[in-house]
Formats: sequence, C-alpha cells, structure tokens
Amino acid sequence: MRFSDTGPLGRDGQSRWLAASIASRRGPGGGCRAILWRGAVVGYVRLGDAAARTGAGDVELGLRLVRAAQGQGLAHEAARAVMAQAPGRVVAVVDPGNTPSVRLLHRLGLQYAREISFPGYDHPDHLYVQAGGGLSAPA
Repeated sequence: MRFSDTGPLGRDGQSRWLAASIASRRGPGGGCRAILWRGAVVGYVRLGDAAARTGAGDVELGLRLVRAAQGQGLAHEAARAVMAQAPGRVVAVVDPGNTPSVRLLHRLGLQYAREISFPGYDHPDHLYVQAGGGLSAPA
C-alpha cells in the first residue's frame, strides 16, 4: 500500500473494503474481482470508469496484491482476464516509483503516454494506455 493514495488499511478495514467492492460489482467488465491464491483472498483486480480521470470511453485497470502473493504471476493472469472484458481502451495510472506495477503494465501491452497530476498529490503519476486496442501476446 506504499503507493496507494489512501494509505494502508488495517486487517478489518481491508476486509470490509474488499467485501463491499466485490459485492457492488459496479463498473465496466463487472467491477471488482477477488484474487484467490492457496485458498485465500490475496488481492483484487478491477476495471473502473476512467472518464473523469483520463478520458471518455477509457476504463481504468486497478489491482492490489498482498506482498506474499507477488511474483507468482497472479497479477498478470487476473489483469489479462478482466482486460479481455473491457468495453473500451484500458488505461492505468501508476506512481513512477512503483517499478513492479510498471513492469506488469508493459507485460500487459500498456505503454507510457504521459504524466498525469491530481489534486492533493505532491508529484505526477504516469498514465499508461493500451497499445493497439487489444491485448499483447502472452509474456
């Protein structure tokens, strides 16, 4: 959660937030989906309406994964699955210092487009956009 704009949540806060997000199933492609690994929920992946942040017709990829589950290919697999259901161009906003997420976006076929700033942030994030309107070949 080092790169999250809301900061870390305690275990109870995480559980409540994730349960509410999954239950709502709002958003393009069905909203928030749980990522399961070894019988436990270890994160989420979602597509959200990005019109207010990046542009009309864009859908924003969001993903969080607990540290213990990172490096297992789970983020890549989950992101590819929801991207295949995207009703528009997939975009992602990432802190440029979050190198694991930047590498994941490249593997998913998203390309750096530009810096993007939001009120309350002390530095710009980077906007990545889906290249060619579809998924890249599996890495």
